[in-house]
Amino acid sequence: MCMGAILWCHLGRLVFAASIAQLATKIDQIMLSSADIAAKAPFAPISITGGVLADEAVALFVK
Repeated sequence: MCMGAILWCHLGRLVFAASIAQLATKIDQIMLSSADIAAKAPFAPISITGGVLADEAVALFVK
């Protein structure tokens, strides 16, 4: 839902910390990446950068 809103708002850049694959090691998660969703929305081109402070972000999720 968040990625859908980002695309509909036509934000040009997305920066995130932990990926879906990283979060799946800590919590149950739907396995759709932001890149997968963006690829289905050619009407809203976006630059995606992931992994920014990923270790610190994953540490926030305790199983």
